[in-house]
Parts: sequence; structure tokens; C-alpha cells
Amino acid sequence: MGLTGEGGVEGASAALTVIAGALSDLVIGLAIAYRPTSRYGLYAAIAISFTYAIIGTILVPRLWADSLGPMLKIWPIIILHFVGLAVLDDR
Repeated sequence: MGLTGEGGVEGASAALTVIAGALSDLVIGLAIAYRPTSRYGLYAAIAISFTYAIIGTILVPRLWADSLGPMLKIWPIIILHFVGLAVLDDR
């Protein structure tokens, strides 16, 4: 909520954004865990990771300056999602 406020999104919009992001992460995680929907979940995880990177860059660009910041952690996560897609048929 603090970062959304720093980016200019406050009040009910900020709360709705945070809750929607958390719920989408949970749904995507469950989709990845369930074998028949794993591929769709991984595609959704990649898409939402890029979305987080874009929105975070627009709202709070200073997050890129932090060496252990949330924006830098997105890239290894995206790579791991692609690895998950590559080995999906073997698991």
C-alpha cells in the first residue's frame, strides 16, 4: 500500500490493486501446481511478471536502484517460469 501511495494510487484504488494482485498470484500458483493447468499457469505467471515490471517502473521507478529490490527479482523468476515450461512435459 505504501508503494502504491508513493506512485500516486491511493485509497480504495490502492487497496483493490493490492488485493487483486495477491489473489491473482494465488490463482496462478494453484494453476501451476495442478498438472492439467500448469502450462496456462506458467504463461499467466510470465505475463503478470512482465505486467508487474511495467507498472512498477511507471509508478515507482526508484525500485530499480535498490540492488536487492523487487524489480530486480522479477527477471530470475521469469527465467524460472520459462524453465518450468521447458521441463513441463518431463515431469
